[in-house]
Amino acid sequence: MEYISNKISDDGELKSVVNQFLQTEQGQTFNAHRDEISAVAQSREGERVLKSLSSDELRSAVKRGDTDTMLAEVSKALSTPEGARFYAQIQQIFNK
Repeated sequence: MEYISNKISDDGELKSVVNQFLQTEQGQTFNAHRDEISAVAQSREGERVLKSLSSDELRSAVKRGDTDTMLAEVSKALSTPEGARFYAQIQQIFNK
């Protein structure tokens, strides 16, 4: 998961949020599929989606605890054709 958290941002606070998530039940499920998820994240589409999740707006929202903006930024990233395909690939991993 280090690869993904590094790609999300070099911002220490955002990394902290990611690490906190990985400690939750959902995060542990995510972590159980880390090799498959990393493969999707390292794809060309995955790289583009993760780059869009590194926006200043998202970082700022995380620091403020502004969940509405966080959800809006993630939704915006996933509403692109690449984001939709990325999300579908991740969903397939969890639905196996």
